[in-house]
Amino acid sequence: MTLRKLILSFYSTLILLVSACSSHRPISWLVYYGDQLTNDQIQNMDLLVVEPDHINPKKFEHFDGLWVAYLSLGEVNASRTYFSKLKSKGALLEENKDWPGAFRVNLKSREWHDLLLNEIIPELVQKGYTGLFFDTIDVASYLESKNPQLYGGSVSALVTLIQEIHQKYPNLLLFPNNGLDFINKLAPHVDGVFVEDVYTHYNFSTKNVEKVDPSIRKEKEKSLDLFKNRYQKNVFVIHYGNKPQDELSLWALSQASAKHYHSYLTTVDLNTIGFVPEK
Repeated sequence: MTLRKLILSFYSTLILLVSACSSHRPISWLVYYGDQLTNDQIQNMDLLVVEPDHINPKKFEHFDGLWVAYLSLGEVNASRTYFSKLKSKGALLEENKDWPGAFRVNLKSREWHDLLLNEIIPELVQKGYTGLFFDTIDVASYLESKNPQLYGGSVSALVTLIQEIHQKYPNLLLFPNNGLDFINKLAPHVDGVFVEDVYTHYNFSTKNVEKVDPSIRKEKEKSLDLFKNRYQKNVFVIHYGNKPQDELSLWALSQASAKHYHSYLTTVDLNTIGFVPEK
């Protein structure tokens, strides 16, 4: 790594860590899984979560912020190059009916851990990513509740996996997405948390964006506030909505702002550039 990149990496990390403190410095960020990212769209951004199969950070040499790679831990899509290898190891489980082509993974599978640690993550580092966004980690809780006898210990296995990633790649910034029922176990090994469905929720049955039930919202806020205040780490809220002028979207953004969470408003497929509140 060049001296310039080392300095930029240090500066970007400092931004993320300091902003969680009393100054509450806003962070400009986005989550985008498409393949049409431009320099103009990211020029004022601090942090980008993108799909590594679509975006090559090395093509954006003037971007000084953090490149965070999407990495699904609890599910693997059939489009991934390592899908067949994982399937041959017997580590794949049932398909997610809400996301056709995505299959849940046995998180206790040592083959899956080794594949991530020794092949998948090194490739992401080689591409120029400075952080990882861990998606579908709630699959651990889902599997334990579905079949405790067969999948008991899935949460512990997931926590161990993230701990192993942190130990092997200490220079990578790590961000779980959701997983609030075990976020305190992850806190020592991660640099912040992303979360969906705090204020708005996409209903796959009705195909509409709806307001989250107040009791669920308050429970999530309780976990997020504890994480933010105890560990002085950032909370990034992904809001699903239509337009920033929409009444529900405005309400969601204002609620998150009052909590000093960092917001991003987008569509549920995350294939378009959403709305980033001004700093």
